Amino acid sequence: MATSPPMSPVGSERATLDGICTELHSLAASMATRQDLQTLTCTRTETLRPEMSLVRTEVSTQRTRLQTLETATQSITERAMANDHAVIRQGTMLLDMRQQMEDLDNRSRRCNMYTASQSPRGKKT
Repeated sequence: MATSPPMSPVGSERATLDGICTELHSLAASMATRQDLQTLTCTRTETLRPEMSLVRTEVSTQRTRLQTLETATQSITERAMANDHAVIRQGTMLLDMRQQMEDLDNRSRRCNMYTASQSPRGKKT
């Protein structure tokens, strides 16, 4: 079985193919060239460069402010913890003072007072 040579397009098919080729050529001609794309890229880059510089400056400023805020927060936290410990110690001291006052009150009623240099059994410390 021998293969037949390809058939050439007939009238209307040829016109359609010519129309498609013409359209493809016009589309290819209207596409941007490498030089056009490079120019466009450079233009966009030059336009965005000052804006990016401004954004970098703002980010740097915000970073500095954030670091200052973190330092201040850490300092406040440390002072608050120190105050918490002081309040706990004061509560303990107040409890001790209350117990000493009750002891002195009880001793004064029993006439059982001692000076600071004497122990309860009459021995000097």
